Parts: sequence; C-alpha cells; structure tokens
Amino acid sequence: MHAIFAGIILAMNRYKFFSSAKYNGISNAQLEAHVKKHYQSHIQGTTVINADKGITIYFNRTGKKKSTASLTRQKSIALLHVRELLEVARFKNFGLPKQKHISKHKALGFLNFHVKFFLDGKLVSYRIPVMITPNGKFQYDFHEAQKK
Repeated sequence: MHAIFAGIILAMNRYKFFSSAKYNGISNAQLEAHVKKHYQSHIQGTTVINADKGITIYFNRTGKKKSTASLTRQKSIALLHVRELLEVARFKNFGLPKQKHISKHKALGFLNFHVKFFLDGKLVSYRIPVMITPNGKFQYDFHEAQKK
C-alpha cells in the first residue's frame, strides 16, 4: 500500500498533469482561436529558464504563427502550458537546422528537449525543439514540436 502512495507522489513531482475537460464541447476552430489569443496575451514576449540546461528560452511571434496551424487537441493543451513544459523538459540532443530554418531564421541549430506529461490521465510524450539564433539566444520553436 505504501509503495502505491510513494509511486503516486513520485509521479506528481516528476510529471505535470493537465486536463482538456475545460475545452470539451467547443470546436477545434474555437480552441485554435483560444490558443492563439492565449499565446499572444500570456506567452509571447516572455521567457522561461529550463531547469535541465539552465538556459533562458525566449517566446516570440515566430513560434505562435506556425504552432497554431492545424492543432490537435493534445497539441493545443500542450501549447497552453508550453512555458511550464519547457521549464521541466530534459535536454535530449542537438540537431542541425534544415535549409528552411537557415534561410528564414538564420538558425544555427536546435536543442531538442523531451517532456512527458499526463493529459486526461494518459501519459503523453513530446519533443520540443528550441532554436539557437545567430545572436546566441535560445528561441522557442513549437511548430517543430512533435508528439513522440
């Protein structure tokens, strides 16, 4: 019995827990509009420090524009909580930029982070890349994030 409680406490400290119940009954288009508005008013222009690497990650308009295109419900919930997720995400590896990122953003590369969280009781795993800009800053690039 104690092992069960210890396991629950460990999960609560290790993973974030989110619910999509608040958004039941609304269409994907309505949810997408809500996510865009939330990003603009609560995330865009802010920063977060990733605990694993100790780096400051910047959120700007670039990430929002692409990240809200054709959202799944899971990705919508993740985007609403992207600051919390990047704060606890673990560094996985470095990736070279694709040609489109070099020409459009002058990206030097990507730090790929991995995060797991519970959504409606199910464990979800995501990769969230953070772009390294020419001026050495780390920029959120959620439109490249993928469900693992």
